Amino acid sequence: MRQPGFCEHTNYKGRKPECNAINSGEKTISHLTLHGLWPNKRSCGINYGYCDSQATLNLSSATIKTISPWMPNFFYQNSFGEYQWKKHGACQNLNDDDYFLTAIDLVKKVNASPIGLYIKQNIGKTVSVSEFKNQLTQTLGTNAVNRIRLSCSKGRYLTEVQLNLERDFNPDDNLVSQLEKALKSSRFQGNCKNMIHIEESGR
Repeated sequence: MRQPGFCEHTNYKGRKPECNAINSGEKTISHLTLHGLWPNKRSCGINYGYCDSQATLNLSSATIKTISPWMPNFFYQNSFGEYQWKKHGACQNLNDDDYFLTAIDLVKKVNASPIGLYIKQNIGKTVSVSEFKNQLTQTLGTNAVNRIRLSCSKGRYLTEVQLNLERDFNPDDNLVSQLEKALKSSRFQGNCKNMIHIEESGR
């Protein structure tokens, strides 16, 4: 899941209209948004991307309306969603509408969890990664937190929160249960330094 700092600190070379809108102040985003849901089929092996060379994206207008606030590229185009579908969505059994709706339900769940609440409460602030982890450990538990990884730009600016889930996770499970059933992440801090900044939307 992405934080608005992604748009401010990633060199996207003008190819992301949602980032242009966020950075200019045209659009304000204060929640985590979807980067992708990356499942795997055993038949694809470890190089699981692009499992189906014939995969095409054909979302209903209702689905696009639902997911756009959580994957803002869909406000302007579907190129990023199409890329995610062809590379990752084709590696699981849901159709394209259900795949993206399932992913958005997860993003909403994370935003309403202590993860999203901590980030929202600290927008515009510099925080300690260890304090962030301690706060989540107190509320989610050690096992769940061991399945979470942060990603930063230049080591300083929070851009993503990545969660490990079971390959065939149950969407109806609560977030802690979903995390605890997954493989452990490498480390919570990821590529971030000890102190990180949580950006506001816009520059």
